[in-house]
Amino acid sequence: MSNFWKSDTYAIVKAFKANGNRPGLVQQWKDAVEAWATSPEYCNTPDARAVLSWLPNWHPRPFYTAAELAPLWPVLALAVGWSDHPPAITRSPARLENELDFAGLPSFMWTGKKFHIVERVHYWKEQVAQGNWQEINHALG
Repeated sequence: MSNFWKSDTYAIVKAFKANGNRPGLVQQWKDAVEAWATSPEYCNTPDARAVLSWLPNWHPRPFYTAAELAPLWPVLALAVGWSDHPPAITRSPARLENELDFAGLPSFMWTGKKFHIVERVHYWKEQVAQGNWQEINHALG
């Protein structure tokens, strides 16, 4: 992990943390990814077409499992401004989970799954600490 501190994962996690308690962040990133995929410069590329095919299935919420984040991860590098195209590196959910833990992204266990907090990090971290599972369950939809 010697290059980890220069990686897209670290840049994305820094963006999650830097935006603190700002609501609607995931929707803003989804909108940014859609804008990239429909831009004249990229709209005919295989990456953009792939993004547009799965984008309707990406439901913004404040936390995701590593398995849910793994297919989104390359385009999140676009959304946070780390890159102007998806990085060529793909990650398995297990590797991504390890990197998220290494970067210190808050997480919690719920229904036997590990969820990483990506939006309103401070708020949801506090809800987990207080055991407000009803609100967490509601946020999961």
